[in-house]
Amino acid sequence: MKLTKINKIKNFGVFKNFTWKADAKHFSDFNVFYGWNYSGKTTLSRILRCFETKIHHPDYLGAKFELEDDCVGIHSEVLLKSGLSVRVFNSDYVVDNLKWYALKDEIEPILLLGQESIELTNELENEKIDLVSAQQHIDSLIKAKELKIAEMNQALTQKARDIKENLSQTNFTKVHFEPKVKVAADSTAVIELGEKAINTLKSTYQNTEKKNHIDKISFNLPNIELLNREVNKLFDTTVESNVIEKLKGNQILNDWVRTGKSIHKDKNNCEFCGNTLPADLIQKLSEHFSTEYDELMQTLDTHIRKIQGQEINCNIPDSANLYPQLQNNYLEYTDRLKTKIEELNSYLKDVSKQLRIKKQKPFQVVEIENSRTDFSDLEQAKVEVNQIINQHNQQTTGFDKEKKQALEGLIITLKNLPQIIILQNIKLN
Repeated sequence: MKLTKINKIKNFGVFKNFTWKADAKHFSDFNVFYGWNYSGKTTLSRILRCFETKIHHPDYLGAKFELEDDCVGIHSEVLLKSGLSVRVFNSDYVVDNLKWYALKDEIEPILLLGQESIELTNELENEKIDLVSAQQHIDSLIKAKELKIAEMNQALTQKARDIKENLSQTNFTKVHFEPKVKVAADSTAVIELGEKAINTLKSTYQNTEKKNHIDKISFNLPNIELLNREVNKLFDTTVESNVIEKLKGNQILNDWVRTGKSIHKDKNNCEFCGNTLPADLIQKLSEHFSTEYDELMQTLDTHIRKIQGQEINCNIPDSANLYPQLQNNYLEYTDRLKTKIEELNSYLKDVSKQLRIKKQKPFQVVEIENSRTDFSDLEQAKVEVNQIINQHNQQTTGFDKEKKQALEGLIITLKNLPQIIILQNIKLN
């Protein structure tokens, strides 16, 4: 295929409205264009280069042109990809594909040939710039890391010295402390203990006395609801008999005569004065002090003894028998327990007192005073005290183990440990 002529050129460089003259000769196999500068030689090469690059020249995007060959036919700006095979070597090609490249103060210039080579060279230059910047950043980070490591090592050394002095750990150094910090640094969370918890650890660690086992507090609560029902029933019970009014109105005299009646059973003479007893005296007293009366008195006495037996008199261990770190809570809970025991015992004493009053009033109904049914807070108080005792007994069982654990806890909860962990993470990473 051979290019034969250029039919037209519009608005492309010096060619504003060129058309091929009818009598002009067609191109030959070899053709030479010559003329003055800016006469259009390079412009013609640029039109041909548009078909080589398959893109419009950026300076003449609105230009129109049309070429004709001896085979395919017409080629125009509309069909740059029409298949016209062209190779152009002009100033545009030189700019796009040739570059003199040299490293500063190194070697003689090297000619880079080709668009791709130039792009790669430019890309290499940019990469070198980025590499220098990255290296500077890395150097800065390394320096910062070295400073942090030095800071961390100084902190580790100082804290190891504090542990040695404050916790009496002979030969405890940074070498011993750093592995423990690493464990804390690898942990998902650092637990910050309060002053009270730290004091508890100190007390456990500093304690050198292994205490004895202590028995838990044990007692059974009376069934107050059942007790109240039984007492109310007794208070509602009255004795039916031939009452001697003089005795009914005087309890002391009533009790004295009742005792005398039992003494003079089957007797005819008074044991005190020796006089003969009236024939109907014992009969009248028996009608006053009836069997029903005697049974009520016996039942009241039985319940009084029963209630007295339900009073709580337990032995509460002295706080001095417990480990020091447990003593404050133990005293608080035992004070509460003693108060609750006193409340129960006071209530039982009051019920016993009211039963004695009932003994003085067997012929009438008596109302119970200050009835109470719930003493569950006493049971809870006992549980709280026994929990402290249980902690004491567990500490006695694992005395040496707990001292070691307390020491470990104190080591990793010393002041500024979180900052050391942060530095440790920097070192590890």
